[in-house]
Amino acid sequence: MSKPYDVSVKVMWDQHLPDWLTLVPRNPRGAVRIIDSDLATVTVLADKIVFVDDPRPWILHSEFQSNRDPSLEWRVPWYNAILEYKHKCLVHSLVVLLRAKPRRPA
Repeated sequence: MSKPYDVSVKVMWDQHLPDWLTLVPRNPRGAVRIIDSDLATVTVLADKIVFVDDPRPWILHSEFQSNRDPSLEWRVPWYNAILEYKHKCLVHSLVVLLRAKPRRPA
């Protein structure tokens, strides 16, 4: 559902991107381009999720790995952000290596 100013602000963003970037504390040093913002196709499935109903509820997110996964360092915070947004509580992650020596080093 479109909000009252969505279209006009997005048009101004596209037409005046360098001006908008002056509002950001970090100055871009390289080329800048607008990319697709559609996140509707994102599908994620974490290994196991446990909701802990403490006085201040929290979630334990567990990932079980048998080998090195180069995407793990990017996926864990991604899962956490999605879970925090969905459940409105903090998420703690536990990564468990299932082998003493993974087949792929590093």
